[in-house]
Amino acid sequence: MPNVRSIEEFRDALALMPDGAMLPASELREWLRDVPPTHAPADASAATWLEKLWTVPPDTRLNTAQAAEALGKSKNWLRERLEEIPHVRFAGENQFKAGDLRQWLTTNEQIARTRLTEIRLTRDFSLKQAR
Repeated sequence: MPNVRSIEEFRDALALMPDGAMLPASELREWLRDVPPTHAPADASAATWLEKLWTVPPDTRLNTAQAAEALGKSKNWLRERLEEIPHVRFAGENQFKAGDLRQWLTTNEQIARTRLTEIRLTRDFSLKQAR
């Protein structure tokens, strides 16, 4: 069978095969050689703590620099708020559990309020901003 160029072509090729047909893995690999991946595998090392905070296990411990990155703030900002942000001390260092940081963020987040703009409907049914 020729190489397929998409998953759809691969499905079509499989649909033509009789039930119970067996294919060697090497042949399947050859068929799929030119099919681009549907998504790039996540490179965990490239993710920042701002992204990883929400995907790591809750017991994952972060140091001050990692926690500051996860919060999108500076280390100084974090140190100034140690009384309100849950953390533990171990070997003289502050450590932050990912689950505690997630809970603190969701508990302390505030919905931003935007300025409402009054609009009115004109006789021709177009919208105009009220002054």
